[in-house]
Amino acid sequence: MSVMTEQITKTIIASGITIVGNITGEGDVEINGHVIGDVTTANNITLADGSQVEGKAQCKKISVSGYMAGDVDAKEAVEVGKGGVLVGKIKTPRLHLSEDGAIQGEVEMPIADDRKRVKSQLKPMSVAGRSGSEASTSAGNGSH
Repeated sequence: MSVMTEQITKTIIASGITIVGNITGEGDVEINGHVIGDVTTANNITLADGSQVEGKAQCKKISVSGYMAGDVDAKEAVEVGKGGVLVGKIKTPRLHLSEDGAIQGEVEMPIADDRKRVKSQLKPMSVAGRSGSEASTSAGNGSH
């Protein structure tokens, strides 16, 4: 009986290299240089310290230790490491922000099935004895 293993390829953009155009593939992409364009892969994207990407990223996971300016859609996770900067809309079920990392933009985290179950059990909070709807309707109209 033979066992087939899937080999994932890795594309490396070296430091000092600038690519103008979109990158599309199936394997991992490691960026040490500068990419002006979208990066799309079925696997992982890594932005090393000193790297820059100006464009959208679509992948399984992305790790940013460089500078990323563009929207990110990561099916599994986004990690902004030490010194990493991510500017743009982020959509991912998991987000990890290191102490020295920075995010500027909107974050959308779809609720996974296990979190939906927990959320469905939560009850609306009341404010000073009022229900949530009463608190929101009277909060901005000046009435007491």
